[in-house]
Amino acid sequence: MKLTNEPKTTAASECLRMVLEDKGEFADAVGALTPWSHRGKPEGLVTDNGVFRSTEFTDTCANLGIGLLRTVAGAPGMRGMIERLFRTAIMSLFSRLSGRVFSNVLERGDHPSEERACLTTEQLGYAIVRWVVDIYHNTPHEGLGGLTPLQQWGRDMEDGNYPLHALPTRATTRIAFGVPIVRQLSKTGITVGGIRYHDEVLAHRHLSHGDHDVEVRWDHTDIGRIAVCVENRWIEARSVHRNGLLGQALDGLSAAEWDASVRALRASDPKRQAFDESVVHAAIKDIQAMNHRQQLEYQVINQDWSKERVLAREEVMMSFEVRPDTPRTHQPADNYGRTIQPRAPMKDVGSEAAALPKPDRGPKFDGKAKG
Repeated sequence: MKLTNEPKTTAASECLRMVLEDKGEFADAVGALTPWSHRGKPEGLVTDNGVFRSTEFTDTCANLGIGLLRTVAGAPGMRGMIERLFRTAIMSLFSRLSGRVFSNVLERGDHPSEERACLTTEQLGYAIVRWVVDIYHNTPHEGLGGLTPLQQWGRDMEDGNYPLHALPTRATTRIAFGVPIVRQLSKTGITVGGIRYHDEVLAHRHLSHGDHDVEVRWDHTDIGRIAVCVENRWIEARSVHRNGLLGQALDGLSAAEWDASVRALRASDPKRQAFDESVVHAAIKDIQAMNHRQQLEYQVINQDWSKERVLAREEVMMSFEVRPDTPRTHQPADNYGRTIQPRAPMKDVGSEAAALPKPDRGPKFDGKAKG
């Protein structure tokens, strides 16, 4: 499930992603008493029309090897299962909320929904997750012969009554759900959103073909790596930005956390364009700690990382650069004291202006009169 103001292809894809992933962190975030570890790759997916008919969603299912079947428009009886779930949610959960709306104006009457609305988005997400995990999963269903969904799942696992499909690897997930964009491969690698990626395969490719465009898959849930299509096969390229002995600083980092870190750094020094890796990593760590309490809201709400948003984000990131840390001092040969290592000035707004060649103002006056 994803909360969104209007149906979007990105929300549909993120719902499918949840099917494949362990949702225990959702249950932990709301203090649920029942685990939510159920996941798997379905053999087939039955959907409504609308956003599920998009090319992006269809391609995602194809990359995962999931068959897609859509209902006939205007025939609600063909999607009775999901409609029954909606009815159960309305009767069991949403009818308890003071700011609820009704199915029609006659049923609503003079109920002041807007005036009585008192839940934030995070609180609404809390209520929905808690209801799904601790109530719906533990309520006996007539269609399951009196078993609860949790009991039925356990029996199916014991009996082997489930699709013999392995869960997709992280690399496959990145290809399936990643935003398709085209980037230039240069001698320094590939840059997406201010982050540079490189790989040995890409280096050999550039030696033989020079600068050229390549197809890329960029996943907003983990921007530490990207998928790159080279000679009709996909390879993973990792971020080249490191943080000393801590290793790969951006592995597992989400795009939202990266954007928040960039904004914080720019706010601290608006004229500065290049930041050391250690400074960037420290900002990321602080942002992650600050946003820890808002993780449920971030996960439940659709983030809408569409191709258009990624391209717009690229323009903002063009003036942001992460540079490798350089040692300020080093041990001299005689082992006495420390030697200060000079470094070229930063290429920010001020230094770029200072580095421009001075205009030629003609010959200098040397103090001698010339006839």
